[in-house]
Amino acid sequence: MDPTAYAELLKESGNQVFRNGNFSLAIRRYDEAIQILLQLYQWGVPPRDLAVLLCNKSNAFYNLGKWNEAFLAAKEGLQWDPTYVKGYYRAGYSLLRLLQPYDAADMFFDGLRVLPDSGDPAQVADFLVGIFTTLSSKS
Repeated sequence: MDPTAYAELLKESGNQVFRNGNFSLAIRRYDEAIQILLQLYQWGVPPRDLAVLLCNKSNAFYNLGKWNEAFLAAKEGLQWDPTYVKGYYRAGYSLLRLLQPYDAADMFFDGLRVLPDSGDPAQVADFLVGIFTTLSSKS
């Protein structure tokens, strides 16, 4: 099987077990797919593919209550693709759980700055909720 197709199969498998609530297994599947794509990166695997997998991994960590790991995975995803707005969203909410509202607000604002380029203005509401949440947690 083509390694890229196998990585996609692992991602879909991770998504399925995530939907079933098995977040730890989802993380393992995402990690396997990430490792394959990292090996293929030099041959043209789009950085967005890695950012998406890392964001999925962040979401799984978040659902396990592992806020720091969720933040680190989202942040790593943003290093691969700083235009992937879900990374800012995941990182911001993880920072809120880590009781770092100022850093969370910065992350949400960074996401808003990137959002116009992403072509999905419907996500503005998600970031505004995050910003208002940080404001309410600061008082």
